[in-house]
Amino acid sequence: LWCLPHQNVPPLAVMEDDRKAYASRFTSEDQVQTSVHNSLNNNFGHIAAAADCLASLKATFSPNSKISVNLGRIPEPLLLYAFRVVASFGLPHWALDVLSQDPDSMYNLLHEYIALNTFEQVAAGHGYLHMGINLAVVHDFALMRKFY
Repeated sequence: LWCLPHQNVPPLAVMEDDRKAYASRFTSEDQVQTSVHNSLNNNFGHIAAAADCLASLKATFSPNSKISVNLGRIPEPLLLYAFRVVASFGLPHWALDVLSQDPDSMYNLLHEYIALNTFEQVAAGHGYLHMGINLAVVHDFALMRKFY
C-alpha cells in the first residue's frame, strides 16, 4: 500500500502542501468519515459487482489463451483490487471512449489515471513478476504516462 521498495524502509514524510490541501478540504473527522462513506455508498453497486465483472472477463477467454494464462499469473486479490478501484469511481466497467473525437476528455483522463495507478499498485504488489517488470520504471509516473 505504501509502495515502499522494502518492508524496512520508513515511509516518506508528508509534505506541508499536502497537509494544507487536506486541511482545506476536511476540518473534522466527521467530514472525512462522511466523504469516505458517501463515496462507498454512492458506488456500492459497482464495487459489489467488481468480482462478477472480473469473473465475466475471465470467462470470455479460452482457458488456454495467452490472455487467460497471463491473467492467471496475477494474484486474484490484485486483479480484484483493480476492478474495485474502477468501480469506486462510479464506473460500472472499464470502457475507454476510444471512438470519440476527444481522446483527452475528462472521461478518458479518468481512465488513464486509474490505469496508471492500478498498474503501479499491482506491480508493486508483485502481480506482474512473470513479466520481469522493473519497479523503478513503474514508479516513474512521467515515463509511464508516455508509455500509456
